[in-house]
Amino acid sequence: MRTSSILFAVSTIILAGGSMGALLLPRSPEISPIRPVATASFDECVREGNPIMESFPRQCRDTAGNLFTESLPELPPRQDVTDVSMLKNVTDMEISSPIPDQKVVSPLEVSGVLFAPLSTTSTPTIRLVDAEGVVLNESTAGAGTLMPDGNLSFTATLSWTTVATGTGVLIVNNEREEVTVPVSF
Repeated sequence: MRTSSILFAVSTIILAGGSMGALLLPRSPEISPIRPVATASFDECVREGNPIMESFPRQCRDTAGNLFTESLPELPPRQDVTDVSMLKNVTDMEISSPIPDQKVVSPLEVSGVLFAPLSTTSTPTIRLVDAEGVVLNESTAGAGTLMPDGNLSFTATLSWTTVATGTGVLIVNNEREEVTVPVSF
């Protein structure tokens, strides 16, 4: 029994000494895990090398999973014109597809809007021309849907077999106006 008492006493002293030593030894500073720096904008997300999604407007997702959308310049408001004499300074149509500098392939879907009151007076002609001036295709747009605001949507499909490389231009015109959209092949 004496041996077990001595063993108990020695064990207690060793444990107490170890605990006191652990308390008295200087501690090293705690190291916190590395956290990614918070991304604040689309431009910052791109600069950090995160992937850019092919959408319009473009989007970027950072390493923390946050999604940032590219800010686009604000377009001036459209004028509501009731006096036809003012129409010389107003755009008659808008092309929604393709967007400027878009890479296009055959067949190409072209779409846009003719603004009222001219939406009922003309059907646009659409031409696709390469950088050397060669007309790849020309077509008249089919009338689309008459919208509640009196504007008329239009669509056309252009197909071509000529091998086109580099750049070109999509030319859309009606009786009053010609709109050009630069494209690449």
